[in-house]
Amino acid sequence: MKSTAIISAGLLSLAMASCCNNGEEAPAAQRVQFHIEASADNTRTQWGESDTDGYHMQWSEDDRLKIIISTADNIAEASIGHISDDRSSASFDVDMELASTPDEYRLYACCPASAFDGITTDRDNTRQVPQLDFTVPQHQRPTSQSFAPDAAVIFGCSASDIAPTSFVAMQFTSIVAYGKITVRDLPLDDGERVTSITLAASRPISGKATYRFDDDTPHSEAAQSASDTIEIEYSTADATFSAWFTTIPASLRDGVLCVCVKTDRGRYEKMIDLSGKDFVFEQNRILSFTVDMSAAARSEHPVWHRISSPEMISDRPHIIICNGFCCSNTLSFDGHPQALSLSDTNIAIDGNCIYNMVGDSLKWNFTTSITGETVISQYGNPDIWLYAANTNNGIYADNNAARRFRWIFSIADGAMRASCRNSSDTRYLGIASAGWRSYTSYNNVNYISTAIELFGLYVE
Repeated sequence: MKSTAIISAGLLSLAMASCCNNGEEAPAAQRVQFHIEASADNTRTQWGESDTDGYHMQWSEDDRLKIIISTADNIAEASIGHISDDRSSASFDVDMELASTPDEYRLYACCPASAFDGITTDRDNTRQVPQLDFTVPQHQRPTSQSFAPDAAVIFGCSASDIAPTSFVAMQFTSIVAYGKITVRDLPLDDGERVTSITLAASRPISGKATYRFDDDTPHSEAAQSASDTIEIEYSTADATFSAWFTTIPASLRDGVLCVCVKTDRGRYEKMIDLSGKDFVFEQNRILSFTVDMSAAARSEHPVWHRISSPEMISDRPHIIICNGFCCSNTLSFDGHPQALSLSDTNIAIDGNCIYNMVGDSLKWNFTTSITGETVISQYGNPDIWLYAANTNNGIYADNNAARRFRWIFSIADGAMRASCRNSSDTRYLGIASAGWRSYTSYNNVNYISTAIELFGLYVE
């Protein structure tokens, strides 16, 4: 199979039993019945074996359709009534009562039904762009040859308004992206067994999403609450293996992808820097990639990875280290974060990773914005922010939103630096006499000698 392959959309033929008399509109609350025949190739929700034409989709006995007639008021669910021997075709029967009678009929369907979160059609008149709300499961359980059935979301709608007694053609398309990861040369001990693979990305890839289906360019996009991780349940004792998954479409160019393989004895993690690389989970396509895990070290604890550039900073817990001191979220009596030497924290930096158990007092939550600014809050307490004030000893943490609490990280003279600003001016983070300081100038000697090291937690 090529590294990317188009999963084509087929046609569903639907027939609707008579629900009106002499072409008149069906009265409200009238019961209607549908018989759906799905027989065109590549419209199913499971993959079969690969052949010379690539992977073919197949229906499963557990498939369910969510059916919508014109508006969000008219929703029903359909299960398979019959499936062919080769699973290339299936039929669905729908028996439902209309909650509202549309002036014109248009049919929509989402499969699997479990992925459906809601719909706004052009008949609802509540948004300019009609959309389907759906979920890509964060936890997925694929088979050895295919992705998880509840993770492959397809959507279809009739091509135009139809009469309630007519046959219609409905075209389906996959509204998720597909991935196949091959883990190579995992350094397993004898008897050690893989239990899962977690992918942690610098963009949202699972959870809540929307498909804008009546736009000039129909597309799926992550909702604000979407997650940047996918956990793939997989069991094997092989050092090299492949696993399927689906994602919300996303480009990880200039971001990162952390691969964590958990076993019954620990975990192995590898951070992949995607700077300058085209790594795209594209809607309706398969992205196949291989990760060499031969150099990964097994750890008993979650692994913290070095943040080598500001572009790698994302919404997750971080450790802030400067000149051998860790910025603790434990505060002094007047609100200053404590500077703890690494030797007192039991933290040891091993190359670009920290493998030790890290206490909560050493963690800060980072929340980023599209402008490149970061809000740093106390771990477990998002209303307490790290900020800078006018005074020489002016690094504090509290809930005063008028302070300079929008942090900007940048690379200067080969080192990571941090500054903090509000609407009027900027302060620069430094450390002196084992204490955190706020400087008014970027050429202050203590700021220049302050090299920030950030480590991020990608997989709990």
